[in-house]
Formats: sequence, C-alpha cells, structure tokens
Amino acid sequence: MEARQPEALSEREIEILQSVATGATNHQIARDLVISPNTVKVHLRNIFAKLDVESRTEAALYAVRQGWVEMEGMTVRGETAEEEAPTEESTFAPLPLSKRVVLAVATLTLLLLVFLPQMRRSLDTTLPLMADQLPDVRVPGPRQVAKSWTTKAQMPTPRARFAQVEYDGRIFVIAGAAASGVTGELEIYDPATDSWQRMASKPAPVSNVGAVVLNGNIYVPGGCDATGSVTTTVEVYSPLTDSWEAGVPLPSPLCAYALTEYKGDMYLFGGWDGEDFVDVTYRYEPASREWSLLSPLSSPRAFAASAVIDDTIYVVGGYDGEKEYTTCLSYHPEEEEANQSPWTTCASMSRGRGGLALASVGSSLYAIGGGWQGELTFNERYDAENDRWSSFGTPFITQWRTLGASVVDKPEGTMIYAIGGWSGDYLSANEQYQALFRVHIPSVRE
Repeated sequence: MEARQPEALSEREIEILQSVATGATNHQIARDLVISPNTVKVHLRNIFAKLDVESRTEAALYAVRQGWVEMEGMTVRGETAEEEAPTEESTFAPLPLSKRVVLAVATLTLLLLVFLPQMRRSLDTTLPLMADQLPDVRVPGPRQVAKSWTTKAQMPTPRARFAQVEYDGRIFVIAGAAASGVTGELEIYDPATDSWQRMASKPAPVSNVGAVVLNGNIYVPGGCDATGSVTTTVEVYSPLTDSWEAGVPLPSPLCAYALTEYKGDMYLFGGWDGEDFVDVTYRYEPASREWSLLSPLSSPRAFAASAVIDDTIYVVGGYDGEKEYTTCLSYHPEEEEANQSPWTTCASMSRGRGGLALASVGSSLYAIGGGWQGELTFNERYDAENDRWSSFGTPFITQWRTLGASVVDKPEGTMIYAIGGWSGDYLSANEQYQALFRVHIPSVRE
C-alpha cells in the first residue's frame, strides 16, 4: 500500500514547525508568535495529523527535509517530485571518502542543532522546576537572627512543594517532595502545644500542590506524582474522621498553581500542565460540585502564591523557567460575575519571587521566601491601603522556596508560621513570625 502523501501546511503551521525544529518549547513558541500555549498545541495536533507523524522529532525532520530550517553555511533542500530518477551508476557508485566525511559531519551537526536545544531546554525547565536536584553535599542555606522570628518545633519530615493550610487553630502539612521522593505524608502542627502529630497519609502522593478548607474538609487538587506526571486527581481530607475520599477531578492536569479560598469557593491560578506554563483561572463550587473556567492571568506562570484581603484575591510572584515575577495582581470575583474585567495591577515587589509563600493579616500581605535565580536577604510586606511594599527580615537568606505559610491567632498576637521548603536541602524548619502584637491593659478601679 502506498504511503499517504502529507497534506499541505498553512503558513502559520509552517512557522510553528520551524520553531519546533529549532528546539523551542510550546511556551516559547507562544511568546514569540504572541499566541497562547493552548493555540500552539492545537496547531501541533493539526501538523502531526497532516504529516502523519507522532512526535516533535519526526515533524522536525520533515521541516529539515523541506528546507525550512537553515544552518550556517548550509541549506538542506527538500525532496521534489521532479527529481531525476537515479541511474544505475549513481545508485551503486560509492562516494569518495572526503565527501563521506563531510556528509557525516554535516549530518551530526544538523542533529545537534535540531535536537540539542530541545533536550537542553527540557532538562533546564522541567526537571529543576518540578523536582529538586539533591546535591552531593547537602548543606542547608545560611541562617540569620531576624527580628520577630522565633524557631518552633521542627517538622518531622523535612520537605518542600507540599500543601499547607490552617484549620481550627492547627496547621496541616500534606504530601510534597522529600529526600526519599514524592510523599503523601500528613503531619499536623499544634501551635498551642508546639507539637506535631502524624495522621492518615494522602492516598496519592504528589508534589507541587496546594490546599484549601471548604465546609470543614481539606481539598488538595492535582499535583505531580512520583513519575513526574501531572494529575487531575482531587483528594479530600476530613479532619473529623482522619480519612480521605476522591473529589471532583480538575478540568485539566495541573501542578505548581496558586490556590486560595474565597467565600466558600476554591480559586486556582496558573501552574504547569506537564508541557507548558499556563495562565488559567479555575473556580470550584462545592455546592454544585462544578469547576468553572474564568478570566486568565496576564501571562502564563507557575509557583505564584495567592491570598485574600476583604473582597479581593491577590496573586503575587511566580516563575516561568526564565524569570521570577515581581508582579502583584488583584482579582475581583464580583466583577467577574458582572461580566467585567476582574483583573487589576497593584504595585510590584522589589524582587522577583518564585516559589514564595503568601499570608494575609488584616490589610497586609506577607510575601515570604523565593529565590530561584538570585539571593534574597529579606521578605516583603504589602500595604493594600496604600498600595506599597516594604521589607522585613528573614531567617533564611539566599533562597527559601516552595515553603508554606499559615496564619494563627494566639492570645499574645497574630502569628505567621513559615514551614519547610528548600534552601540547598529539604528543610524541617518551623519559623514563627509575629505579625501583630496584642497587649492586655488591666482595668483600674477607683
């Protein structure tokens, strides 16, 4: 049976295929062509179908054969229907040694130019971003004494990339990445007794996840499993019965998103879908058990953080494999409901922060940690009333990323507990920051 002839590609499809042949990722192609990563995926599916290929490699080789990819000093020409049929002499006569050497070098150079950038980008973005690389010598990053910070009982399982949430005065740390690999461990910290307790592990171990409390239950959506695959699985924990059950799956696989609760619903922003950084916004309503797709972020990113002040959800920082974001975005759910643009921009942080934790106290946001690309020697506080950031101290310098932060009210004031994370190694850190002080003034009787 004759092989099916490839269908003609559109100009846009050729443009995308040329980018694929240079090793560009979907995210990079989308940025260069000013389209969304999802649009790139649709074009690639069409290209694969038209060319009857199954991989980017096969498609890239087709682009090379068609002469759509040029190398310095050399152009690879495509096959044409008008080529002369080879004569018997040309079919069997061997090439001279010098020409065979030139051909071999040219072929090797072509393969390196086409596929080495793609391999390098894959290693440089996917692996270091979604899984920490343990160094041969594991030395946690340097610490310093910082005002208003106090070290509390250490977490039993040093880890990062976990879900952390406060419920009923206790802090739940769920799943994540540890030295032993991706885990489902659930450990609960009680600030009142400064002690930890291990409870029923999450059935599906994952990393790069978040958690929210809805109707007294803790929801943990998506995540990256032990194989690096991104999942749609949602698991729900009941603190009352110490048990897990399956929730309504995510509309698409996601990990490394920003997550928060607002008026009984769960809001999820951005993340990684296994191939690209995404700009999606999802809402989950437990009453209807339905997910909704809402207005997207201004640009794709992962490892951002979100928190609520009054009627506004803030999405801060993030990382897209190339830069850490200083961005502060505010999302207004009521304006989304009124079919108006829900996003506005607030003042930017002074430093880019990817993998930060974000806590809300009164009218302030506390951005803690980050440092994927550079040293961070301080944290930052956002004053929502004056749209202004200021700095405050940090116990870990250089980097402190993919940690968790929770707010707990105590008799002496409002505390932020920054737990775990990565700073040259997985941390068991449990650092208490006193954001507000409560002073009791005794009454005076005459």
